[in-house]
Amino acid sequence: MFLSYINELIAFLETYSIVVKEFADDVKMYVKIINDVNLLQLQHAIDSLLRSAEEWQLTVSVDKCRVLNIGHLVLLPELKIQNKVLVILIL
Repeated sequence: MFLSYINELIAFLETYSIVVKEFADDVKMYVKIINDVNLLQLQHAIDSLLRSAEEWQLTVSVDKCRVLNIGHLVLLPELKIQNKVLVILIL
């Protein structure tokens, strides 16, 4: 049952034009942020993930969620999950 849920979720999240990867019960979402539109795409995907998890009565470990900034330009996007700003890690 869980596999059908996660596969459906991944297909749905990819409609936001972001890349979704999963391993067991972990989901990673990413997009190259060039402008505010990309940032909104990612925030909408996060919100959708939360709605879907709530619908399926699953929990999201918000304390384990992070934003990873990779590249020369350091962006400090304010992405939120359950009204909590995600911690930004800079690589």
